[in-house]
Amino acid sequence: MSSQPSGPSPDVPPATQVTLPIHEPGVRLFLLTRLILTFDSGDERVIAQLLAAAFTAELVDKLRGMSLVDALRFVASHCGLSVAVDADAVRLQMVKLERSRADRQLYEYFVHAGASPTTISRLFGVAAADVRRLRKLVAPRVATGGRPRCPPEALRLDIEAAWQQITREESSERQALWKLHQQFPTETIASLESVIRPAAGNSSAAKSGLATAVNSAEFTWHASSHLATAAGAVSAVSAAASAAVAA
Repeated sequence: MSSQPSGPSPDVPPATQVTLPIHEPGVRLFLLTRLILTFDSGDERVIAQLLAAAFTAELVDKLRGMSLVDALRFVASHCGLSVAVDADAVRLQMVKLERSRADRQLYEYFVHAGASPTTISRLFGVAAADVRRLRKLVAPRVATGGRPRCPPEALRLDIEAAWQQITREESSERQALWKLHQQFPTETIASLESVIRPAAGNSSAAKSGLATAVNSAEFTWHASSHLATAAGAVSAVSAAASAAVAA
């Protein structure tokens, strides 16, 4: 009665590290050099691991004392040097690379789409001066500066409705602005922002109006004060003239 071959236990996680043999003598020589330099680097944690792996002081001294000819003979065949590949670390690094590449592509998209340097600086964590330099380099047609063009009334209503729909589904401001511009590609992102964020302009206008009102009130108060002072002086002069006539 033949027994079924036993497979890996479902409770045991698959190994994520793989050891790759090295067949090229040049690569083996490089790894041998790195091994010897590791003992000279003074990294106590790594040295302790190597000593625990049976790298005795005598063996280390022999590796250090090899001539170049001996080292080439040493690496001419399998000598115990290999490369360990950590799949989890490789996967994590690939995720970081893809995220960095996607962020860079989106950053350049915002530059080409006419977003203001202030907005790009806030969303991507870069200096506004760097944004302006990149804009002049890759998108000189949008580097003219000035206030963004305000879309017509009918288009503004469509933009506001689309923005409300997008923000209900998208929490990332960067992605939300990207999606909004995808729907209105003929408008710059700065023009779109002038529609979806009018509160900042209204707030500035309100502050300006308040300052004007305060200045006007101060001017009126000072003018009234000066008029009262002048009226008092005229009364005093009239009284003095009357007294002189009576005398």
